Amino acid sequence: MSLASKVLNTVVIACALLSVQVSAHVHLSKTVPAAKSVTTTTPEKLVLGFTAEVKVIKLKLTDATGESVDFGFKPVVQSAKRMEWSLPALAPGEYQVNWTVLGTDGHKMEGSYTFGIETGHEHQGAH
Repeated sequence: MSLASKVLNTVVIACALLSVQVSAHVHLSKTVPAAKSVTTTTPEKLVLGFTAEVKVIKLKLTDATGESVDFGFKPVVQSAKRMEWSLPALAPGEYQVNWTVLGTDGHKMEGSYTFGIETGHEHQGAH
């Protein structure tokens, strides 16, 4: 085998390994409400955006006491990079979003983030 053939084989193998590694690393790229954000009103929607197409197989929203919030989640049949769900009115407090997705290569990934809702601020004293 010539040196050129050996180099070509090495490059092909490296590219194949890199493509497998890259496809297994899908990341959450956008959330609405934003992770660690605090709002004064209930967000209209829960939005998850990923760096590649995925299927959301589990999605759970819990309040500060650990109680699940029902917002009608059903596992997603179609792969997509961005998905959204309408939210019901939420009481002030901290919420956690737990998600599990399948990449198009069948790789399972999961994660979580939090956001908060607080009541409006009251100003004391004169302006």
